Amino acid sequence: MDTGLISAEVDNWKETRPFSSRLLREYGFGVKKTVEVLLAEELEEICTSIRHKVRNNNGIVSVQHLFSLPMLNSVWSMLSGIRSELNDPKLLQLNKLIDEFFKTGSFGAGMLTAYPFLVDWTPKLIGYDKQQRINAEVLAYFEVFLEFV
Repeated sequence: MDTGLISAEVDNWKETRPFSSRLLREYGFGVKKTVEVLLAEELEEICTSIRHKVRNNNGIVSVQHLFSLPMLNSVWSMLSGIRSELNDPKLLQLNKLIDEFFKTGSFGAGMLTAYPFLVDWTPKLIGYDKQQRINAEVLAYFEVFLEFV
């Protein structure tokens, strides 16, 4: 359960880091634009969004997704070279899936690490079935882009 880039433990990360770094470099990380330029674009988008919300909502600004969407957009832009508008329905859906995934993992992941047999006994109780559904949806989202590679 501790595989991947996000939840990898130290030994696993030591093994996957060189591969991940090489892969990111090979597929455009930092090639087209520098990180500073990408982040500056996203920051400008955040500022514009805040100004718009302040003008149209009597100075009230909801901070939900205020930073998560631009950060997701920045990372995706670095990896794929594709930048989306912050109100893009596909970007909003991906952000929603990521939020759902981390909400299910806050309880289930710790339980699965300690008691892996719970996957078979109580997948709904620990959120495993929901994590699998979210994984499938995120994979389907990325498969569209992988077809072009």
